[in-house]
Amino acid sequence: MPPGGPNPAQQGGNEPDYAFIRSAVNPPLETVRTTFGYEIVSYFLDDPAAIADEQMLHMYEHLRRIGHQETIGLWMNSRGGATETPLKVVSLFREFADRFVVILPYRAHSSATLIALGADEIVMTAMSELGPIDPSRRHPLLPTEDGPGGKKIPIPISVQDLRHLLSFLERELGEDLSPDAASQVYTALFDKVHPLAIGALEQSWALAQQIGAQILSTRLDPSSKADEIKSMVERLSDHYKSHLYQISRTEARTIGLPVRDATDDETEAAWNLYDAYSHLQVGGEALVNGKKASVGRLGHIDSHAGTSIGIGMTQVAAPTNQAITWRSSWVLGPGGRPLAGP
Repeated sequence: MPPGGPNPAQQGGNEPDYAFIRSAVNPPLETVRTTFGYEIVSYFLDDPAAIADEQMLHMYEHLRRIGHQETIGLWMNSRGGATETPLKVVSLFREFADRFVVILPYRAHSSATLIALGADEIVMTAMSELGPIDPSRRHPLLPTEDGPGGKKIPIPISVQDLRHLLSFLERELGEDLSPDAASQVYTALFDKVHPLAIGALEQSWALAQQIGAQILSTRLDPSSKADEIKSMVERLSDHYKSHLYQISRTEARTIGLPVRDATDDETEAAWNLYDAYSHLQVGGEALVNGKKASVGRLGHIDSHAGTSIGIGMTQVAAPTNQAITWRSSWVLGPGGRPLAGP
């Protein structure tokens, strides 16, 4: 991928140009590593990309090649993703580090906030944002909207949306809502949102609470700190009236999270890495099943052990046919042994 334009594919293949990616990412990543004084794994996802289980094999390989350390930091920027995956992330870092630190230059929303709950220390800049952990969900029985190529896709809905609707009706109508009127309201609601979808949304909310409590229990004793764990989970899952609410470092401390303000040098280092990822262009064309596809970057997982990149590929002739893949290139073997190669 030459500096003059986006082109992630090497000549004659679909592999990303890892050397180019390293030339853009490694200098600011190494500055973060030296500024904080411990090993760093960076985890950057573009806004449309989601934290997902298929990324965890690559995350594991970074940690396996770094080896067990007293402290490992996770530099992270993400809008969120799968509710189940954060517990895997925290568990992996706990396997390889006695102390787990999360470094947030900017956004760590939803599932990314769940990951941060498991850190012994959360380092936040003035721009850092955590967010509520109540999930929004797409379900095949939910109302749809037009997606890529005119394909109908379910509209993401939060269980809080439904709770607030029912609270509104109860507050505004109260005793004036007769049984017949209430029946009409629920019938109209079920015409728009299938009852099974409502059940799935409620299940997602309960799952977020369960995962949040389990993650907090990796650093807090669930016996002696049960009330503290419950309070934090309820605050993050049920208190805020918008899934996009931005929780600053000041507010995060009032919730009880182990937040530390980044120093000026730490802020500069963390932000420069964010800037490098934000301006790194990865795109071009590739072949998917022998057919031409457009390629776009989804995200990165990087450390001094190697480079991992997520790529989204969309067939040019059929925009609804999309594929996602994560690929890695390593400079260190397990336990930090150097490898020959790129």
